[in-house]
Amino acid sequence: MTLRKTALLPVFILIIALFGGCSNSGMTGVVDFGADESNPTSAQLNDSIAILKARLADKGYKNAVVSIENPNGIKLLIPNLTLDQSSLFRLAQTIDQKGEITFKDSSGAALLSNSDIKSAKSAKQSGQYVVILTLNADGAKKFADATAANINKPISVYIDTLLLGTIMVQSPVTNGQAVISKDFTQQQTKDIASIIQTGVLPLQLTANSVSAIRSSK
Repeated sequence: MTLRKTALLPVFILIIALFGGCSNSGMTGVVDFGADESNPTSAQLNDSIAILKARLADKGYKNAVVSIENPNGIKLLIPNLTLDQSSLFRLAQTIDQKGEITFKDSSGAALLSNSDIKSAKSAKQSGQYVVILTLNADGAKKFADATAANINKPISVYIDTLLLGTIMVQSPVTNGQAVISKDFTQQQTKDIASIIQTGVLPLQLTANSVSAIRSSK
């Protein structure tokens, strides 16, 4: 089944402070995340750090340092920064997505969630970049039942509150897969797949500031 993409990942308002112009050689990228929850537990913060590290590794930043900054915050450091301002902005707004996936019918009733998804990957089909969701056994059965019950009706897929795509069901889908496609770049499909594959952040994080500082010699 193909899910038609209707919007891009949401944009957060960040504070950008970059020094040294467009060339960031010898710079360290710094992102300060705050948890919307007032009293996050150590387990929530540590689990969030593990997910952020996995998302950063997927984007090639295996040397990034992520740590608890204060009781409610997380700090990200990217040494030897090579990103320009817009790319650093994009990185921050991508990795702090909570990542909750919800399939909904036309009445708004939830049909499937992250617990029903076995894996997500970026791929290219018929000249288009797509995200392929492979469902686990329970998810595959739920999806088959949901599509059978919604012939000629729409099923929408959300990531957090963002609508990723809506499809008109034409027949039951029994192969245990859903394909999100249309107008994606390769990087967008990689980002979406990474967010889903790495799991849901236990905390709602907000990037309070994004900056670049001169690395010490």
